[in-house]
Amino acid sequence: MTSVIRIAGPIVLAALVGGAVAFGVSQPLPREYKATAQLYVSPLTSAGVEDVALGSRLAQSYVQLASTDVVLGPAMAQVGGTDASAVRSRMDASQPRDNPIVTISYRDNDAERAAAMANAIAASLVARTNELQQHRSDGSIRELDSEIAALQKEMQSQTTRETQLRQQLQAEPSRPDGQFLLAQADQDLQVTKATIAQLSVTRDGLKLARARDAGSTSLWQPAVVPPRPDSPRTSLNTLLGALAGATVALLAVTLRGRERIATAPAPRFEPAQLAEL
Repeated sequence: MTSVIRIAGPIVLAALVGGAVAFGVSQPLPREYKATAQLYVSPLTSAGVEDVALGSRLAQSYVQLASTDVVLGPAMAQVGGTDASAVRSRMDASQPRDNPIVTISYRDNDAERAAAMANAIAASLVARTNELQQHRSDGSIRELDSEIAALQKEMQSQTTRETQLRQQLQAEPSRPDGQFLLAQADQDLQVTKATIAQLSVTRDGLKLARARDAGSTSLWQPAVVPPRPDSPRTSLNTLLGALAGATVALLAVTLRGRERIATAPAPRFEPAQLAEL
């Protein structure tokens, strides 16, 4: 029992000293708080699994946009700050693998400012990305409007041609190719009308999707004021210091024991003892 106490005593003492040293070193270090906001990215379409996959690909590109001046500028105007480089060095934007989620984290010595800046950056990113998707949708709608307008003009010309052919057939009913030309003109007119109807449905669908998905990128989880600093981690540092101290003491005790065994004198036997053996 005494030998156990003799061995365990230095180890426990070293653990206490190591933990106390780590705790003392951690105390004067500046506190840094980390706040995190999450965004959900969805495309302007609804296609089930494909919708999630497309949202994941969009999220990858939005991670790159998060640290641009066009996103950080409004955030700094809201919370305060003029140095975009300093803000960029304190923030982190990431995307969980194969997930339509964008995570915005911000570190600051002030817990409230960390949460405020994380939320401001997230809100600015939502606004900018939604503008991008709306601009893309508006461009598609404009292209469809242009195609529909061109087809409507063509339909007017085809209608006029069909009317003229009917008038010619009334004037010349015996014209051999009259019925063929009239049937061809009517077929072309019907194809144009069907194309216009199809493009109109597509355009109206895009308009509906634009109105429905005006906020295709949304704030999924706002940042909250962190209750404790993210660094330094005093409890973890103290535990690691205690473990380090105990480990060093254990190695020292082990080496000391081996040294004693190695340097201990060999047993000597008296002649009488040898005779007895």
